[in-house]
Amino acid sequence: MSQNVVNVGVVGVGSFGQHHARIYAEHSVARLVGVFDSSVERAREIAQRYECGQFSDLGSLLAAVDAVSLVIPAVDHAKIAKQCLEHGVHVLVEKPIATIVEDGKQCVALAEERRCVYQVGHLERFNAALLSLKDMITAPYFIDSHRFSEFSGRSMDVDVVLDLMIHDLDLLLWLVGSEVENVYASGVSVRSSSLDIANARIVFCNGCVANVSANRVSSERVRNMTIAQPENVFLVNLALGTVCVYSNLAQMKSDKERFMHEFMGHDDEPLRRELDSFLGCIQQDTEPLVSGRDGLAALQLAHRVLDEIHSHARHEAGTLPSPLASSVNMPFPDKVETVSQR
Repeated sequence: MSQNVVNVGVVGVGSFGQHHARIYAEHSVARLVGVFDSSVERAREIAQRYECGQFSDLGSLLAAVDAVSLVIPAVDHAKIAKQCLEHGVHVLVEKPIATIVEDGKQCVALAEERRCVYQVGHLERFNAALLSLKDMITAPYFIDSHRFSEFSGRSMDVDVVLDLMIHDLDLLLWLVGSEVENVYASGVSVRSSSLDIANARIVFCNGCVANVSANRVSSERVRNMTIAQPENVFLVNLALGTVCVYSNLAQMKSDKERFMHEFMGHDDEPLRRELDSFLGCIQQDTEPLVSGRDGLAALQLAHRVLDEIHSHARHEAGTLPSPLASSVNMPFPDKVETVSQR
């Protein structure tokens, strides 16, 4: 495709989808043709705000656009993505790519068959801190990730693994660059009928070990990741977009205020960078930073975590199973040898 303006639509303009519409409406290489939402009133409000069309059915929107953002409940991702891809429309679908692995595989195959750009909205890939840091990560041997949120009542169509943890599972696969050897995990339901807290220890074939904790009933919002490699350690605050660099884990554990240096990534909006990338891939016919295959790999790892959790006996709501309770504050290894002896 030439450098022409891309005609785009947004399916789902709720609390997050409205920002897709806003950025497209402001973008120099996009023309926001219209929006579609299950709530007619909401679609009308956003269409009026950004002076675009309000479509009463998905088919009409797909006939008018080159590309769409799908910002809808996770259980509908695969079904709606298939409809879009069958029309030859490029798709950016919010994470997860699907809730069922087989559905994700079908979407990836359809996108390749129709030669459509198929990008998955793992937004943390566009986090300022990680973009600034990525080239400095050479051989991580230990990663510790914590993603906690207060209970919001949103995204209750999926459990915490597909809601929150999948962000970090995608980051792990991207940063480590190795196949997964083993997964150990536990989880518990607290305020919903599905898992609200989950913890996983993931062992990679190259020897890297990662602890991943996700909690959507926390009293605070946390988005932290510690990445240890032989020459240094990075403490990443994904919420603030900052990175503190330490000489080793021992130094970091003894005094977190005495880091070697600190830097901050770009201060522009991650979603804007994500949509920039999507539009650029359409124009240049290139592979997205987070492709359908990347989204599928994250979903497959998420299901390995879920399978491990469900292999244990069911636990009563409000109680932490002993494997989870003992691993929430998993200790940092002091050196490479500690984590390579499995």
